[in-house]
Amino acid sequence: MTTEREQKAFAREVVRETLLAVGIDITDPEELVRMQADRHYVRSARLRSEALGNNTLQHVIYVITSGIIAAVLMGAVHMFGVRI
Repeated sequence: MTTEREQKAFAREVVRETLLAVGIDITDPEELVRMQADRHYVRSARLRSEALGNNTLQHVIYVITSGIIAAVLMGAVHMFGVRI
């Protein structure tokens, strides 16, 4: 029967080996700081990309709406013969 201490040591070893397998060395504090900075950059890039997509759709709607309004006004000016 394994003790709780042995189980925790085994779990730590498994986690360390798993993280090393994906390229994360948890024994190096500088590596952890770099990894956190990388994750922060990826998250901020994702948020910027999402915001850009939302803003682009909004701008396309504004342009289409402005074009429709301009066409209606130009038609009204032409129909009523108003000179500007």
